[in-house]
Amino acid sequence: MVLQEQWRRVNNKSEPDEFRVTIRVIPIIIAHGIWSSLVVALHLLTGWRMNNPSIVHPLLVGVLGLLLAFRTNQAYERHWSCAKQLTEMCRVLQTMLRYASHLSRDDWDIYSCIVRHLIAFPIALKQHLKRSRDPEEYGKVLEYSELDGICRTGRPHTLLLSSLSMLIRPLRHRDDGLGKSLALWNQMDSCLSQLQSISCNLDLIVQQPLPASYTIHADRFIRLWVGTLPFVLLDVMRPGLVVPAVLLVAWALYYTEELAEIMEEPFGDETSGKPETIKLDVFCRRIIFALKQQVWAQETLDSRVNSGDWVITPEDLPPVANMTVEEDDDHVKLRDALDID
Repeated sequence: MVLQEQWRRVNNKSEPDEFRVTIRVIPIIIAHGIWSSLVVALHLLTGWRMNNPSIVHPLLVGVLGLLLAFRTNQAYERHWSCAKQLTEMCRVLQTMLRYASHLSRDDWDIYSCIVRHLIAFPIALKQHLKRSRDPEEYGKVLEYSELDGICRTGRPHTLLLSSLSMLIRPLRHRDDGLGKSLALWNQMDSCLSQLQSISCNLDLIVQQPLPASYTIHADRFIRLWVGTLPFVLLDVMRPGLVVPAVLLVAWALYYTEELAEIMEEPFGDETSGKPETIKLDVFCRRIIFALKQQVWAQETLDSRVNSGDWVITPEDLPPVANMTVEEDDDHVKLRDALDID
């Protein structure tokens, strides 16, 4: 029941049209409806119409289709690339946490510190991508000394990666010649390299949007094509059907163009009023939820081993120093800090 309740908190359902694309394009559609009504009224009153407009107008349909297809494809590629990078980040974090679990029995201090930094990393990266700073989000994860360093730097996720690199450095120096500690260090260092690559890729997408001239050209092209559409439709249908046809075509084209413009900024843009197509807050909560449940699973397995009522017994694992009361208190503190039930 506890797991179900926690999952409901992080798994928010989205609305069918959560971006409100139709509402955003209604003003320009109404403008085209008024323009087409004026063209139809002029035709009915005077009988005037353009000569042979249907010859030139269809020639631009192919160019317009290719332009919109390419623009939409590039925008969706940016959106999907960000989603894949976030999914890859979740996988790498869980993998590194699994490697760190080898330290939970013989080096609890380093293990607990690695857990805190791994859970804080998606929070730091989220705030960096959204260009926001909120130290209170780290309050239940990091200790005060660690939080002080986060507040002082402009790139908290980079600081966390450097801290993690330093935390695993003892594994490299304590190698006994058999290569076990060195192999563990190598795997965890590889995870850190992947996290750094993911953060750089996401930062590149945020800092480097599509060229503004391309967006302006597509918008002007659609306005020109839809604006001349009433003159063409007067030759192929009754005047009473021209306005509804223009409204329908304008809705289809502007909806597609507006959707592409929104998707090219996956994390939104407050200055231009673009909503985020990838909800970083929800995604971050899901990643943290998965990490916390992995820590909980490791705690459960360790308790089974220590009690000796499982297939794996303490004798099957490397020897562990005697646990003291303070160390047991640290286990409780970690579970409370991570809200693990």
